[in-house]
Amino acid sequence: MKNVPLIIIFVWSLLVTTSINAANKATQSPQFSAATQSVKAKKQSHSGSHIGVWLHQLDVSLYQDLDRDGFHQNVRINIDLDTNVSQRDILMQVWLKAPEADSELVFQSTPISLIGDSYRDAQQVEIQFVDDYREDYYALEIVIVDKATEQEIFHVSQYDDSRLQSLAIEGQSHDQTQTISVYSADIDLYNDDNHNGYYRGISVSFDVDVPFGHAHLIAQFYLGDELIHTSERFSIYGSATSDKQYFDIDLVSGLQPGYYDLDVHILDADELYRRHHIAAVDWVVFNHLPLESTYWDHYSDDDIEVHVDQNAGGLGVAIFGLMLLGLWRRKVS
Repeated sequence: MKNVPLIIIFVWSLLVTTSINAANKATQSPQFSAATQSVKAKKQSHSGSHIGVWLHQLDVSLYQDLDRDGFHQNVRINIDLDTNVSQRDILMQVWLKAPEADSELVFQSTPISLIGDSYRDAQQVEIQFVDDYREDYYALEIVIVDKATEQEIFHVSQYDDSRLQSLAIEGQSHDQTQTISVYSADIDLYNDDNHNGYYRGISVSFDVDVPFGHAHLIAQFYLGDELIHTSERFSIYGSATSDKQYFDIDLVSGLQPGYYDLDVHILDADELYRRHHIAAVDWVVFNHLPLESTYWDHYSDDDIEVHVDQNAGGLGVAIFGLMLLGLWRRKVS
């Protein structure tokens, strides 16, 4: 794995006052079981000078899962190391191992002084993974280096302690609430072949953003309550403008001339739940659109339309009588 910058917070924790000595250490820590103390004593009894350091307590916890996907961007390590001498100066390293990747050094302490088996030297380390750590199950290894000789004198890995394995971690750029926001949205109407003021073409554009990283989305277009189109999958990246989406919709049939509201539902492409809504009631350019489908835009009737005023009365009868009289006179002559 390539080196990735980290934000590392190192907290030194003094768990008891300096007056507590090794003799009363167990009584000051009721959370440790008798079995734990027994194991510690056994380790101390057989630890030779070539080792000099051993693990008394280890706790690993994950926190900060903003997108609630089960993967966290922060790890907290509480560790208590003991030594068989009155004082030993060490450096502590934390290595991260991703599946099918090399181990990566993600933390190294400043010098730490271990004092026998006192609690006063217990440490708390907090590491935040910032950049491109994709959600996965990682393992940790803790390595202790002697400050004077710069030689490794102790380590504990996932093979020694199950708490260091299968840690659900992701970087900050992947751990996000993914709250979708609309930066811009617009509509253009086109194609009015019969020039009646109703259009059969809709050009829709919108630019949606997420706080960090990226999101995979689809868009559904509604005229009134009727779904007229579901888009293909598209991706957006942070607040970039290069991911602006464009849609040209041709209303082919089934839409009589009228005024319609267009709503756009933006859905998660994988889970298909709605992430945002461009509502006509909120965006004035999306409401009361003069639309008709192609059939109505091209509608015509070859029949001749006429308007007839039909009259009846004395004048009409008189004219008809005069016409008959003229014909009779011509026949007699």
